[in-house]
Amino acid sequence: MITRTMGLSSQTIYQGGSAIALIALVGVFAVTNPSKEAYLNYASEKFVREIKESACQQNVVDRIPTGVNNLLRDLGLENTGNRLQQLCQDSLTAGGDRFKPFLKDFVQQSTTQQNFQVFSLYHTEILDQKVTTLALLGNFITFS
Repeated sequence: MITRTMGLSSQTIYQGGSAIALIALVGVFAVTNPSKEAYLNYASEKFVREIKESACQQNVVDRIPTGVNNLLRDLGLENTGNRLQQLCQDSLTAGGDRFKPFLKDFVQQSTTQQNFQVFSLYHTEILDQKVTTLALLGNFITFS
């Protein structure tokens, strides 16, 4: 039985193949490490979504004074809360596009990046809230 091919043992060939696979994997991680520009787009869009969720909650009816709410109900305008919630979300969607450059600039000024070539960590502090985001393989994973 022949255990050596051209002076190389099977263990050496296995180790060489493993090294090549590891180098290829590191290359994939490095190439797919998202840019800071991609993070700023992600973070500003996430910021708009969170504003929509917090500002446009179902409890919007609770913020309407009782007299106005009763008047709307007497006029047959049922589901006013749902309509207001939708109006709020629609307004933020339309306004989000206009305010995105401002938000993006705001996030950029509030963010530091640690680039490890194969992944990046972004640390953003907005309104005393610290958020860390892992950028890896073209994706973002946010931790609070």
